[in-house]
Amino acid sequence: VMDKNELKEAYIRYTVTAGEDILGLPAGDYCEPNHLLYIKALPKVSEKIYSEGKDLQLLSLRRNTPEGAVRFKSLHYMNNILAKRELRGYASAANGAEGLMLTAQEVIAEGIVSNIFFIKNNILHTPDISTGILPGITREMVMELARSAGIRVEEGAYHWEQLKIADEVFLTNSVQEIVPVTTLWEKDKRFTVGDGLCGRMTSGLISFYRERTGISK
Repeated sequence: VMDKNELKEAYIRYTVTAGEDILGLPAGDYCEPNHLLYIKALPKVSEKIYSEGKDLQLLSLRRNTPEGAVRFKSLHYMNNILAKRELRGYASAANGAEGLMLTAQEVIAEGIVSNIFFIKNNILHTPDISTGILPGITREMVMELARSAGIRVEEGAYHWEQLKIADEVFLTNSVQEIVPVTTLWEKDKRFTVGDGLCGRMTSGLISFYRERTGISK
C-alpha cells in the first residue's frame, strides 16, 4: 500500500468492524468482519520540539469512562473531539499545546492524543490503566525501555499538583514518539517544568526509543 501511494514513511491505521448486519444491537459472534486500511503521509514534526518541548493545557472536560473493563482503541472519539474544541479556546493552542484530561475523580488520565509521564526524584510515573486510559503501544515501550535502563517505573493515581512540581514531563504517541513538555497551563496560569528545556532522563529515553525502533533524525 505504501508503494502504491509512493510513501516511504506513513501513518497507517488498520480498522476491523463487526461487518454487516441488521440495524440494532446484534450481539452474536462477528463471523464476517470488514477490514479497512487507512494510510497517509506522516506529518512533519520540527526537531526543535524534542529539545524545547511543547505546552500542556489542563482541560475542564473530564475523560469519560471506558465502555468495558479496558479501553480499546476504537472510533469512539466524541470525548476527544469535545476536548479538542475546548483546547481551541485557550491561548496555548496557538503554540500547538496538547490538552490534558482528568478523570471524574480529579486524577490525571491522558492527553487528547497522547499518554503522559512525569519524572520526580529519578522515578518515572504514569497513570495506571485503572484510570480508564488507553494503554498505548508507545507507552508500553517507554516503560520497558526505562526498566531495562534501570529506571524505577511506577503506575498510579496522580494529581495535577504533582505535575506542577515534577522534574520532567513528557507525552507519548506513535507519531510524535516521546515529546517533552516544558510548559504547563491551568487556564491562563503558566508553569515552567524544570529549566524549561527537555530534561536529562527524557532525552535519554528519546535516544533509547529511536535506537530500538531504528528511527534516525
